[in-house]
Amino acid sequence: MRIFVLSAFVSVTLAVPAFAQGQSLAQRCAAGVPKGDFATCAAAVEASPRDAALRRLYAQSLVKAADYDGAIRQYAEVTRLSPGDGRAFYEYAWMLAFVRRYAEAADPIEQSMRLQPTDIDSIRTATVIYQATKRYDDALRVSLVGARLGDAISMFDLFDYYAEGRGAAKDENQAFLWLVKAAESGHVAAMDRLGDVFLNGGLGRSPDSGKAEEWATKARLARNGKL
Repeated sequence: MRIFVLSAFVSVTLAVPAFAQGQSLAQRCAAGVPKGDFATCAAAVEASPRDAALRRLYAQSLVKAADYDGAIRQYAEVTRLSPGDGRAFYEYAWMLAFVRRYAEAADPIEQSMRLQPTDIDSIRTATVIYQATKRYDDALRVSLVGARLGDAISMFDLFDYYAEGRGAAKDENQAFLWLVKAAESGHVAAMDRLGDVFLNGGLGRSPDSGKAEEWATKARLARNGKL
């Protein structure tokens, strides 16, 4: 399971938006988010309870302070205040998934994908949630969407589903196809796995030392940032 994808959220969501001059309390809240200054943000939200942007900052400050339950409550409120904001539903789902409340995360991540159907972050997070709740048919479905959008991680997931027979019948040809697509799209683990397939045989392919060396070299260059 690609739980590691979720770790990227903190650095993304802690970006501080600019506020208009004169909103000193809001500005102090924004400045305090990286330090986990949730008290200032709580005061700002109390002064402007229907300001979704302030509640988002408040949630981010709570994440930084490791008050995850508090952050979840604020992200839920942001979605109520901004029902057309797909990013808000993504953030709410991500936070639920981060604390392993996967079943609860399914509805907001699905709302996020309805509102922003080409958002790769939402697709990747949905995949994690569906894998964790053993909804492999749905994981396959959203991974196909991500792969068609050019996402190499989604392509590698499809390789795994077809290779293991999760969410679809086991199909070595499909597994090989998506493994190649992932590798060609820059997924280093896919390059490693493809090199192993050509070295030892597998997925219905015979060993091919030349291709094994080619993919091992590409994986090494990619890992060193030279591909």
